[in-house]
Amino acid sequence: MAEPTTFRDRLALQTTLLCLLVLTAGGTAVFFGARAALLANLDGALLGIARAELASALDGPGGKVHLHEENQLVLHGAAGYEKYALIRNAQGDPAAYTANLKLDQLAVLDTPPVPTAHAGAATYSDIVLRGQRLRAIHYPFQDQKGTAYLATCAVPYAPLEQALQLLGAILMLALTVCGVGTLWGAQRLARRLTDPLAELARQARHIGEDSLDARIPRLSSDQELESVREGLNAMLARLETAFSERERVLEAQRQFLLDASHELRTPVSNLRGTLEVALRRPRSADDYHETLEQCLPEAERLSVLVQDLLALARADSQAEHPEHQPIPLLALVEQALQAHRARATEKSVQLCQAAESELSTLRVWGDPVRLRQVLDNLLDNALRFSPPETTITVTVTKTAEAAVVTVQDQGPGIAPDDLPFIFERFWRTDLSRARATGGLGLGLAIARSLVEAQGGTLHALSRTEPGACFELRFPHATASEVAEQG
Repeated sequence: MAEPTTFRDRLALQTTLLCLLVLTAGGTAVFFGARAALLANLDGALLGIARAELASALDGPGGKVHLHEENQLVLHGAAGYEKYALIRNAQGDPAAYTANLKLDQLAVLDTPPVPTAHAGAATYSDIVLRGQRLRAIHYPFQDQKGTAYLATCAVPYAPLEQALQLLGAILMLALTVCGVGTLWGAQRLARRLTDPLAELARQARHIGEDSLDARIPRLSSDQELESVREGLNAMLARLETAFSERERVLEAQRQFLLDASHELRTPVSNLRGTLEVALRRPRSADDYHETLEQCLPEAERLSVLVQDLLALARADSQAEHPEHQPIPLLALVEQALQAHRARATEKSVQLCQAAESELSTLRVWGDPVRLRQVLDNLLDNALRFSPPETTITVTVTKTAEAAVVTVQDQGPGIAPDDLPFIFERFWRTDLSRARATGGLGLGLAIARSLVEAQGGTLHALSRTEPGACFELRFPHATASEVAEQG
């Protein structure tokens, strides 16, 4: 038989083989049980024959021991089989035997020796006479004078063997019929069990990248198949989320490239146009000096843009791993404020710090260089949009889980509709699109990337009063963590 190639075929074949094995074991038990019962029945019949023969063996004239030739063994389901009988005296000489025995065959009925019978107890044995297997009983008795005799009665095994052969044939026929029926039933059962699996595979094959939102419907009430279906649907949900995220990232990258190209194109075009005008005819040194002065701001703008793009690329690829260490937060905030005081004075803007004195020992986990860059970006953003004679307030507080720094200015603020977009790259409000502010729309995006790389969060708060407010949260370091780090 060819090796099955499908689970359905293997299931049907293995189910059939298992059923045949069970039926064979049961048939074997029935066969040997019937054999034991028939043998017990034969022994019982032999015992009855022996007793009947012995009861009539002493009714002859003068008490002479004799046998009745007309008595034949009759078994249930079979008849007409010969009976062999022999009576020996205590000396072992034959006293009587049936006419179907010859003198030279008498020793066969007493072979092998039966010492148990000679000791006064009936016993059974198997003998072979004329090539025929016989079942014999050896039965001791005494005549009216007390003379001891040993009677041997034997009958052929043929009726028992015929019954066993018939039983074996019936069992083989039943096994064959049951095997064929089991194979047919196993194939139908295997088909019923595997049809949901085939349908499951068919449904899964029709789900592709463009149809990841599809789900496999309920196909069976079986718990195992339901577990498979639920697992596949959960996998499809994860794949759908992953593909959606991939599409979102790809779209963000495409938009980023478009925005970066747009931002680079303007200063490059300005530089090229200015240089082309300067090279159209010979000019004096003062003219060239004036041209270079016109090109320098655009070159500086390009430099800042390239640096910002490089910072974003590094943050996205995680090429730079920030060094996490306990940082004295108030000292770092004071350094950032001090670095921006000169610019704030030029714009007539006041920088203020608000923090309770017990926070002087507050430490946060992070990279001091990157955290300082975040504070510089937030302060630069606040100074860019703060009108003269206003105040920028940096507040430091502490919660159970984190240290919180808020940077609040009194500028035009952020419209509620703009809050979801202010951390997107190259995004600017209508008010800030004027080139006079010098913004590229990358500062807040860079700040959030740096904060998230260090395990913190950065959000813009929606406020009713004028001005923008940004909240920076970082996990604070406990005293034991500071001691371990030290």
